[in-house]
Amino acid sequence: MAALRWSMIFFLGGEVFCWINILFFFEESLLLEYLHSFFMVACLGFLAFSVMEALDHGLLHFSNPQKRCALSGVCKSCVKAKPGPCLLHRLFRWMIPIIGLVGLMPLAAQPLAISYNTSIFGIVRNLTHPLPVQWYEIRFCPAAALILLTGAWLALSWRGGTPGGTLLAKVLLAAAIGHVGFTFMRLAFLTFYRERIVWFFFWEELTELILITGVLYMLWLFQPQLGQQVRARLRALMS
Repeated sequence: MAALRWSMIFFLGGEVFCWINILFFFEESLLLEYLHSFFMVACLGFLAFSVMEALDHGLLHFSNPQKRCALSGVCKSCVKAKPGPCLLHRLFRWMIPIIGLVGLMPLAAQPLAISYNTSIFGIVRNLTHPLPVQWYEIRFCPAAALILLTGAWLALSWRGGTPGGTLLAKVLLAAAIGHVGFTFMRLAFLTFYRERIVWFFFWEELTELILITGVLYMLWLFQPQLGQQVRARLRALMS
């Protein structure tokens, strides 16, 4: 829950920077756009980590030494019982390079110089996606993801048998997923709507709304007591 909480905090922070940029700088502040992008990357990274932790502790029970791993039935031996190879570690060591190969794709994309005026509800606005921001999205983020994935693979290979090594690998992998996810989302929207960038902004905001709605639904589904606590606090504040 702590990772999910930080994910939502970074999401809110990113949206605050976006709101300030739109309201006061007409989306022309590169610093605010960089901050918005960084906070969205962090949001996705913490979200990925929270999903991995939920799967680990709620389904796989890999990190809990007191519980049997869910994959123990298909493993010939389990590292919890005696030293030996771990199927889950091998799966992750195979999956990390695959994510790295996918993360290489945006490095071959070229930035697009886009800027045009349009009327939105009678207000003329210049819509653009600055080239420096695109360089961050399709160059820096993939490069950072590759470095993080390399660190995750090394941590899993050298210290995967220890709780600290496994945790470090999950943290680095989640951070890499945040960078890769953000890169592909922005690159896809820009590619789809390079001629009508207003739809770029529309679908980005709608995707964020879908994300928040999905998180709230999952919390309501698996943690219904949280809703009861919120309602109780609201009643206390209103009374």
